[in-house]
Amino acid sequence: MFPFPFLRAVFFFLATVSVSFLLSACGSDNQGSDTRPPELRDTTNAGDPNAKKKKVGEGDEEAGGAEEKRDDSKNSQRASSRFGTKFAKTYENEYAAIAAEVGFTTNACAAFATAALRRVGVENIPYELWAPSLVEHLRKAGWKKVTTSRSLKLGDLVFTRDSKTEIDGLTNHVFVFAGYVGSDKESARAIDNQNNGYERNLGSNGSFSPFWFAYRFP
Repeated sequence: MFPFPFLRAVFFFLATVSVSFLLSACGSDNQGSDTRPPELRDTTNAGDPNAKKKKVGEGDEEAGGAEEKRDDSKNSQRASSRFGTKFAKTYENEYAAIAAEVGFTTNACAAFATAALRRVGVENIPYELWAPSLVEHLRKAGWKKVTTSRSLKLGDLVFTRDSKTEIDGLTNHVFVFAGYVGSDKESARAIDNQNNGYERNLGSNGSFSPFWFAYRFP
């Protein structure tokens, strides 16, 4: 037999080892450790104490970018609206001077429109004598095309069509939109070489060629 003191020492040694093992298994100083099976663990940015902060920051950047885009869009719409109002009012208020500048009224709708545009700072536009040429210039300059007569805004350049237009695909007239006449939006106040602020039909029911499309300052 082993001496009693020896057995006691062995007993205490085994007890100490067992307690250490249990404490290690419990992980008393490893709270928050992932005890899930490996296939279920999220190892993304594992060990990175700033991982959550990075994700939040990235989300903030994305939200900020979206907000900036919305702000840019609103600013662009406001600028377009301000220009349209200024353009229509200038054309209306300086109509006599524009007519004198052009010097003729027959087949002069594009010439009147471009003369008015130049008066509000659009200096890179040539004097156009033909409505289709004006369409091409506005398209290349990035003006926004409007395809419905019920969503016109002050200062839009409205192009019309007639039976001949349907054959050659070219617009036959341009006027500046100066507001709707009536809540049904079937007619508009027009400014062009024919007159200043007269009522003109937008649909096919009327004596004037109807709306085809329009262009709006971007």
